[in-house]
Formats: sequence, structure tokens, C-alpha cells
Amino acid sequence: MKEQSNQEPETERLSMRIKGMHCAACVATIEKALLQHQGVANASVNLLEEKATIDVIPGKVTRQELEEAVVSTGYTPKRATMTLTLSPSPRSDEWSYIKETVLNINGVLSVSEHVMSGRLVVEYDEVLVTLKIVRNSLKSIGFDIAADVTTEIDREAMSRKHEIRYYSWRLAFTIFFTVPIVLFSFFPHLLTPYLPLGITPAVVLFLLTTPIQFIGGYPFYKSALNAARHGKTNMDTLIMLGTSVAYFYSVVATFLLIGQEVFYGSAAMLLSFILLGRTLEAIAKGQTSQAIRALMDLQPKTAIVLRDGEEITIPTDEVDVGEKLLIRPGAQIPVDGYVVEGQSSVNEAMITGESVPVSKKVDDDVIGGTINETGILVIEATKVGSDTVLAQIIHMVEEAQTHKPPIQRKADAIAEKFVPFIILLS
Repeated sequence: MKEQSNQEPETERLSMRIKGMHCAACVATIEKALLQHQGVANASVNLLEEKATIDVIPGKVTRQELEEAVVSTGYTPKRATMTLTLSPSPRSDEWSYIKETVLNINGVLSVSEHVMSGRLVVEYDEVLVTLKIVRNSLKSIGFDIAADVTTEIDREAMSRKHEIRYYSWRLAFTIFFTVPIVLFSFFPHLLTPYLPLGITPAVVLFLLTTPIQFIGGYPFYKSALNAARHGKTNMDTLIMLGTSVAYFYSVVATFLLIGQEVFYGSAAMLLSFILLGRTLEAIAKGQTSQAIRALMDLQPKTAIVLRDGEEITIPTDEVDVGEKLLIRPGAQIPVDGYVVEGQSSVNEAMITGESVPVSKKVDDDVIGGTINETGILVIEATKVGSDTVLAQIIHMVEEAQTHKPPIQRKADAIAEKFVPFIILLS
């Protein structure tokens, strides 16, 4: 009888950015949809980063199927993109070969060209593809990348700023109307003496609340209706239902059931508080991205390498293990290595938190991102790219944000059932 192997199949990690999530129920819904595929071994969605990390069994499921699974839940998958300016500028007959070369990179999803500007737009998986991999692939066919590179990190930073502005102005707009609504709801006698004959305070509250309901509440209506089209519910469904019931009942009470109590203030205040929460959430997302970006910025963009006795400045991601680098006083050390010439003091506060510089001499190890303070050093690179201490710290921070403890997974599972339960209960 043949023994069955208990060995788990090898998996490959993919990443996917997802737009439109605002609650734990959104996270649980997307994770459930991804895990329904037989080729998905694990899926974890990070709400603050708006990013899914998926472990798949190669050959069992395609990225297109995963993206369709996300779309089926009412959310939008977004591919990471880098925009590259090529040097020298390719001729028209060279673009097809360039695209074919880049598409052969594992993790590159699509490639398009802008012939007039000499730019290449690459959609890629952030886990599998780095700028260095693309650069090396282009160099192998005689092209290089100019300095002005726009990567997903830059796009994400701009997206966060736009999101903060989007919710901030809606919050300000809503508060502008909510303050008089609350004031006149509790103290209608302040308004009554100034009203024309036949106009009641309820009519004024209707006029003040309507812009809030449909302009301030637009993101919630859009999200809830989009989810409903896919047969799903989310927290925005509850917000839309709760505020709409209060608003439309008040409209009926204002014009048909005259004299009945109205609830314009409840709808306006609910939308104001939720928009405040969304604004704070957008700021928190921006700060999370900034924290990771600040860590990345600790590594200098360029390094001075010594080749055949000459000092050559190259991008840091082009440094290879074994190359010798010149580190001048005040400069950041680009990669991990050890000292082969010189003596100096290095500020390692980035790693140790200790503000006192550490003396470095020949054969002492140095860490990429730390600052050379006094003397001139020549180091030999031992770890570059994703192997450096700084890269490992960034990786651990990202992993910590993505990893969920069991209690959080249970909370997400409960949140998925919470919205339909509340709707049925009401």
C-alpha cells in the first residue's frame, strides 16, 4: 500500500492592494472569498495598508482568478505600478522586445509603453518584483533607467494625501451644516421668530440636512450600493440604512405628517461622527505608510563603489556582494559590510538607539543606513538588497502589520455576520 505524503505543498506569496475597505467585516468578506479557491493556502488582509498577502500553490490558481474573487465581493483590486524613463530612448521597433523582456520577469503582470515620452509602465507584484530586478533585466538588453522613477510607494503616498483631503472637506462641509441643525433641533424657539409665515422649523432643518445626507453621505451610499450589487453587506450598509430611515421619515413628517417629531439632527450627527472616524482612519493609514517610508529613506539612494581604482557613483540597489565602497565623513553607509580600510566613528542609533557613536576599525562590521561621522572608510559589501539588516527590519514591520493573532481572526469572522444580523434584528 502506497503511503500518503503529509508534506504540505510549496507555496508562493503574492500581494494585492485592495481599495474600498473600511471595517473588519470588509476584511473578513475578502479573506473568505480568497480562501474559497483550492489553490489558496492562506490569505491575510491588512485594513490599514489596504493590502492582501496571499500564499498560493503554484499552478492551482491564477492572479486573474484572485482579482475576480475580490471584485465579486464589491471591492477593487489595484495593481502596483512603476513608471520608468528609459535611457537611451528606445526606437519604435525596439519597444516590443523591451516589453517582452520585462514581461518574462516572474511577478510582472503587464507592461505598456509611452513611445513619445520614452516611458515604460510596469504593473507588478510587490512581493516578487523590485526595481533592481527590472533594472538588471533592462540592462541585459542595453537599456537603463533614468533617475525619475515613480514606484508604487510614491503613488501610495499621493493616494493617502488625496484620501485625507477627500474625507476632510466632507467632514468640514457636514459640520458646517450640523452645528445649526443641532442648535435649532434643541432650541427651535431661537429660529421661529425669524421664519416667514407658513415655514416651520422642520422645513429649515430639512433644507440644512439634505446637503449632508446626499453630499456628506455620498461615500456611504456608493459603498453600500456597490456591495448590494454583489449580494454583500458591510458597515456602510448599516450607515446608509440608519441615516436614510431617520432622514426620509423626517421628510414625511415635515410635509405629510405635520406636527410629528423629526430626526434630522440624528442623521446629521451620525454622518458627522462617522466622517470624523473616516478622516482619522485616513490619517492613520497615511502615518502607517509614512513610518515604513521613513525606514526605507534611511538607506541612501546612491553609493560610491571603487572599481579599477576609480570612484563610481551608482544606485544602491546595483551594489553587489564583495564590492568595495567608499564612505566619506557624514555619509550614510549604503549596505551591510565590514571595514577593509580606515578608522572612524559610526552613529548606530538607527539600530541600537544609542546616541554615542561606535568606533570602527579594520574588520569591524558596519550596518547599512547608519552614519559615518568622522574618518573615511572603505568597506566591503557582505549583504545587499533584501538581505541587509535595514531591509529585514522593514520586512518584519510589514509582516507584523499583516499577521493576525487568532483572537483578531475570530473578531473578523464575527464582524462578517454582524451586519446581516443587525439588519434582520431591526
